[in-house]
Amino acid sequence: MESQQINSFARGVPQDLNESMYPEERHENVQCDGCNMCPIIGVRYKCSVSKDFDFCQNCEEMKDHPYAFLKIKKSRQAPRAIRTVYEEKQP
Repeated sequence: MESQQINSFARGVPQDLNESMYPEERHENVQCDGCNMCPIIGVRYKCSVSKDFDFCQNCEEMKDHPYAFLKIKKSRQAPRAIRTVYEEKQP
């Protein structure tokens, strides 16, 4: 029996969402707060709560952080600002 490989495009997911398509994407003037890489090259992870806090892909995988990240694959798609609302009674 032949095995069939299902790619993301066949399932209706646009292929340009695959981060491996942007390994050389440069996020100019953005420094990784984990390893100090500047600019961040590849996928950028912007903290959704802390102001001006970013990780490169490697640091996001290896280091802990208390808040969720916004995954930015293309530098031109980075938001100018993020507004996060969370319950103040959280521990």
